[in-house]
Amino acid sequence: MKEQKTRSLPVRIIRRVIKYAVRLVLAVIILSAVILATIQTPPGKRLLARALTRIASTPETTIRFGRISGILPFRVRLSELRLGDPEGDWMVIEDSRVRLDPFELLSLRLHATSVTVERVTWYRIPEAGEEDDSGDEEQSSFTPAEIPSLTVDRLTVKKATAAESLVGRRVEVSLEGEVSNSVSLGPRAQLRLAPLWREGEVMTVSANSAADLSRLEVELKLDEAGGGELGGFFFPGDPGPLAFRFRAEGPWEGVKTELSLGLPDRLEVKGDLTLDLSRILLEGELTASVGRPPFPGWAGRGDLSARFTVEDGGQNLSARIEGRDLACPIIGLERFRVEAELADLFRAVRGEVNLQAAAASLPTPEDDPDPGDLFGEVTGRLVLHNGGRAPGADLELQIRGYTIPGLLLQPGEIRVLDLTGRLGADRLELTVQGTGERGFRLESRLSAASRLPAGLFSVEFPEDGDLKGSLSAGIDLSFLNNYLALTRQTLGGRAEIEFGLGGTWSRPVPRGRIAISGGEYQNLNTGTVLHDLTGRLEVEEDRLVLEELTARTPRPSRPLFFSWTRFIPGIRFTPLADQDREITKSGRISLTGSTRLSPAEGYPSSYTLLLEDALLADMELVTAIVAGKIEFQGSLKESRLAGKLRLRRLEGRIPTRVASSVPEIEVTEINKPGEEAPRPPTRPEPFLEKMALDLKLTAPNNVVVQGRGLDSEWKADISVSGTAAAPEIRGGLTLLSGIFIFMGEEMTLGDCTVMMDGEYPPVPQLKINARIVKPDIVMDLQVVGPVTKPEVLISSQPPYPNDEILARLLFGRPASQLSGLQALQIANGLRTLQGQAGFFDLLTSWTSFLGNIQVDFTDLEGTEDQTAVRVRWSLSRNFYIENQRSIESPNNLFLARWEIIRNFQLRVQSGYGILGDSAFLHWQMDY
Repeated sequence: MKEQKTRSLPVRIIRRVIKYAVRLVLAVIILSAVILATIQTPPGKRLLARALTRIASTPETTIRFGRISGILPFRVRLSELRLGDPEGDWMVIEDSRVRLDPFELLSLRLHATSVTVERVTWYRIPEAGEEDDSGDEEQSSFTPAEIPSLTVDRLTVKKATAAESLVGRRVEVSLEGEVSNSVSLGPRAQLRLAPLWREGEVMTVSANSAADLSRLEVELKLDEAGGGELGGFFFPGDPGPLAFRFRAEGPWEGVKTELSLGLPDRLEVKGDLTLDLSRILLEGELTASVGRPPFPGWAGRGDLSARFTVEDGGQNLSARIEGRDLACPIIGLERFRVEAELADLFRAVRGEVNLQAAAASLPTPEDDPDPGDLFGEVTGRLVLHNGGRAPGADLELQIRGYTIPGLLLQPGEIRVLDLTGRLGADRLELTVQGTGERGFRLESRLSAASRLPAGLFSVEFPEDGDLKGSLSAGIDLSFLNNYLALTRQTLGGRAEIEFGLGGTWSRPVPRGRIAISGGEYQNLNTGTVLHDLTGRLEVEEDRLVLEELTARTPRPSRPLFFSWTRFIPGIRFTPLADQDREITKSGRISLTGSTRLSPAEGYPSSYTLLLEDALLADMELVTAIVAGKIEFQGSLKESRLAGKLRLRRLEGRIPTRVASSVPEIEVTEINKPGEEAPRPPTRPEPFLEKMALDLKLTAPNNVVVQGRGLDSEWKADISVSGTAAAPEIRGGLTLLSGIFIFMGEEMTLGDCTVMMDGEYPPVPQLKINARIVKPDIVMDLQVVGPVTKPEVLISSQPPYPNDEILARLLFGRPASQLSGLQALQIANGLRTLQGQAGFFDLLTSWTSFLGNIQVDFTDLEGTEDQTAVRVRWSLSRNFYIENQRSIESPNNLFLARWEIIRNFQLRVQSGYGILGDSAFLHWQMDY
């Protein structure tokens, strides 16, 4: 009995252990079931999302899980997954669905039969975490072995979007494939990417790596038809078919790559390179052949060859670029070559770059046959030194046969420009020397403090760093004629420039002068001619002083006849010979003043312009001689222009033919393609808006207006106020005396003005009155209204219609009794009154340089029934020569009239006809 009890004790213990083990297992199962059941509930899933967020996130990286749903852990749906760094989210994954294999999960392996993602948005590259300053040099690198085993049989991303534009547009693609990671074998991926904006194009990507990243294999393939996105990146607007291949294989420290990119007749790139991904270094060769540059508006051909080597852990480069017939929006080159031998690119770059280029030209319009040569040949050499010695660079550049854009330099001239420079650790030195024909010379030097805080490609100029510079040059001003020729202007003379520079970068101190001698200027638009042009400009520390800028104008032309006459009290011979105002000497123009070099104050300035009988305009229609003074005071912020001018002589000649105005018809275009928004009206410069005007222009007499039968003298009194942007002009011209020869009849002018009332824009108002008295009729002619649209009125005493007035005025008989030629003359007179050219104006338009010539019909002198063609040559208001030739008989008369003094005239008549060959001298006195 005792033995039985002894034997049953171990059995009872085993039974109890099994009993408790079963209870424990049941408890674990029940607890697991409870936990599993709990996380299936919405509160449990929210707790799980928060717990996963806390576990996965670190101070440098944040991973936030959104709402979790589905049957966990086999069919999981995640509304959102956000990956971020201290700067914010850099990737967002939306609406993910994962199906896991439950049997693999029991074996603690992740095997997803499918992963489907609706949308992935990539915002930027994540920020790198802070470096560990602990000093532990044996930091372990991350490897895929640290990621649990994972297999995804089918990965689908319906839309992956890059928020920032890539290859010129916003990229959206779909993705399909499979990925896996094995602790022992490493990660693998097979993916197909298709753009959502195009159909039929797919990029395939296959990659695998060893678990410790000791070996990597990558292959990319893409074939695009014309118009593809990658082709459009290389050739915007004109993409062609493109083939892209990239293959990489090898250990992490020596991945061998093969690269090829081809666009037929455009671009071909090939490369065999070895990459050290642990240090980002290259070894191998890269070649490229360009049949057409991949930039809009570019043309030409070129070849590139580059060889990369690694020595002592430094990246070296040997490269050569050759091009032909290059044309771009900036410059054109017939040929060029660049050779570079550089060592240790990423740490302490050093080496040499050589440049050769020939036959450079500026771009010109297609219809311009002149290529616009810029220079014949340029050679250059740049030496970079670093490493064992202080970092710096030496530059040598020589340009031969150069042409400064816009300046007139002949192709045969010898021109050389040499530029040398040196950039050291604490100083920049530059020297420029130039020579050329026609006395051109240039010599400039600059020495300035500088710093190289981060190598040769980062230069700083300290504000308190010193400056030392000089400039010495001699220039023939005719160089500028190529510019001025477009505005019909020419310039001559010579400028000598001597400048010095001191101070610091923050406060430069310039000193020097510019001297102009032997200058000549001509403006064909205004007839302005300046000679003996001299000037001297001094540059001080804070002032620009124009000590002298003077020129002389030509002596005014003298009247062709009677230039010997003089003014006799009470007797006037000709208007141009009223010589209390006769001008016989050349005029003079001078400008002096200064500007303070103070940008904060708007460059305060003071200038004075002095005119001494200056012939400013000498054209066919206008001749003007002006005297007076104009002063400018102020700055760019506020200024005042004031002065008094006197018109010493102003001669205006009315052209024979006046361009007729064409009325503008307002048109509204409907459904206009590509209609642009209306441009806002342009505003004047603020400088002009803040320039106050106070100008006075006077002329007590000698303002002469002639032409189309008018011979008159005026006085002027004009004031200008307001601003330069909106001047207010008041006053105008008032008639002193004058006549208007209309259809051979002399009309007396009286009470005539041309006035302005201060409105802007100014519109002169005309008031012209002319009268002629005949025994049987008095005719009045009035021109009133704005000069842009004057109104012509004709009246008579006794009152008659316009054609009847002209018939009685010219022929002394009613219009019904006129012959055909006389009626034609009446029609010619009506055209003249309407501002149109007369029938004979075409015959006399070329004779304007001879004086005022009129051709018309009239009654032959001494008859009433013979019509004659009359040619009258008016040398002045007081003297004219006339020839009358009858069209009905051989009668021919020559007349000359000279008004010696007012109301007393002599008339000479000769010819043959009804009175036979004869000559007469008549005198006439009007009381």
